[in-house]
Amino acid sequence: MKIGFSKDLLKRIKKIQSNSPEKLNLIAYVKGNFEKELHDQFDEYKIHGEWYKSAPEILFTIIKLLMREIHDN
Repeated sequence: MKIGFSKDLLKRIKKIQSNSPEKLNLIAYVKGNFEKELHDQFDEYKIHGEWYKSAPEILFTIIKLLMREIHDN
């Protein structure tokens, strides 16, 4: 699982995919830059760089961010 920020999401996905032998799937994206906060919050799940083990806490946070975005729009 990768947690990151990008100004050009599609370009960033293509770049990451070109460096991965596995097919990558976008789980979610939200507006804003929460990257540092999320990296700090999920440091215990860090594998390398911006890559994290899948964990219920991360997925729950993604759901909360998505729900907030839906509510705000």
